[in-house]
Amino acid sequence: MRDSIASYATSTEAEVGANLIYAAHQHFGGAETGSNIAPRPFIGLSREDELDLADLVTGPFVGVAVMSATLLSDLPQTICTAIDVILPDLKTCAPHEGKFDLAELKKRGLAAPAVLIAILGAKQDTTYAGTAHSFMFKMSAYVVTRDGLGAPRDVAAANICQVLLGLLPDGYWGLNGVGQARNVAMHSLISGKSKDATASLWAVTWDQPISLFEPEQRPAWAALYVSRAPQVGADREGDYEQIGGPQNEL
Repeated sequence: MRDSIASYATSTEAEVGANLIYAAHQHFGGAETGSNIAPRPFIGLSREDELDLADLVTGPFVGVAVMSATLLSDLPQTICTAIDVILPDLKTCAPHEGKFDLAELKKRGLAAPAVLIAILGAKQDTTYAGTAHSFMFKMSAYVVTRDGLGAPRDVAAANICQVLLGLLPDGYWGLNGVGQARNVAMHSLISGKSKDATASLWAVTWDQPISLFEPEQRPAWAALYVSRAPQVGADREGDYEQIGGPQNEL
């Protein structure tokens, strides 16, 4: 019976029901048809459900989630924390400001193998109604390996990149305002100079959609009405009960 439950929705209404012929018989019982089958309700809203729906649809913060004021500065470290879990043998996993190249590698005494997470830039993406502005951020995970004990540096770099290619797609890192990572790609940054430096340098890049907004308290100006079959439809509006919205005392 559960598999028969279906729904239909428009911009102003939603209906939930079952598409089996005997569904109503099971739900309401057999009194109207002369059988002695007892009602076995399996679709409906409890009073708690109604209150939750009213809060969701008519609450003062409709469509607004609370975003950390330090989201952009926290994001690289949050990603590093996730990488540390699946690559515990890294000597370094840390945020990095901007692009990373051989000159930067020589400048820093970087313990390898290492992964450095950087925000490379952003451009405005789809912006929705209200105060939300969506941006597509270009992210990069720089992978640095050196010759030493264990696998050769290029093999070690390829292994780390493979793990990152499995981790990054669809990642949103549990942060409000952050969409799923997409367009993940791997790039070799190896050159003659980097080979001379006995280092292997790769980058795994991706796009991270992020919505920036200022939460504001505002009335939803929406009302929520509920009715149950067969008292549904435009011609039965008088049978609907208002459970949320303006002029409602809930």
